[in-house]
Amino acid sequence: YRVVGLSLKDKFKKIKIRSSFPFKEIKKPKDEILLLLTKIEDINNFGIDFEKSYNKIYNYIEKINKPITLKLHPSFDMNNDAILNKFKKLNIKIIRNSNSAEFYIPYYKNIITTVASLSVQHFEKQIGIENHNIISLKNLIIFTDKKVEEKINQMVYCVYYNFYNKVLMPKN
Repeated sequence: YRVVGLSLKDKFKKIKIRSSFPFKEIKKPKDEILLLLTKIEDINNFGIDFEKSYNKIYNYIEKINKPITLKLHPSFDMNNDAILNKFKKLNIKIIRNSNSAEFYIPYYKNIITTVASLSVQHFEKQIGIENHNIISLKNLIIFTDKKVEEKINQMVYCVYYNFYNKVLMPKN
């Protein structure tokens, strides 16, 4: 991940450099869902039952009764990815460009992440999430190694530290 800002303390005066990405503040975002889908393997490549985890995530998304827009992580192969092919069966809009997730987040009331997203963290720091629901699907992941589960839990806590208690984490 690239560094997009820093904060310095100089003679007790706080100097803050904001992210280079200009977030738009939208007062009434669409009551729709932006799904920021990341491959679980890119987060951790062992200690997880990937097939069962993807099935649980897919089943959860399939049951949602709102319009869904899918923004893929850049690691996805747009043409030949079994996970993506499964999601294409749902009636969802897929964003097929290289814009970062930050460009889309302000327009959607509901943001779903596979586990956690630094894009959401940056958005919260600059605009706030008062008008948005952040949903992490980390509880739908089937772990086969307790240490991997602890690592993922710690990652979610660290990324969403400022608003961790506001993040929804469905179990089914």
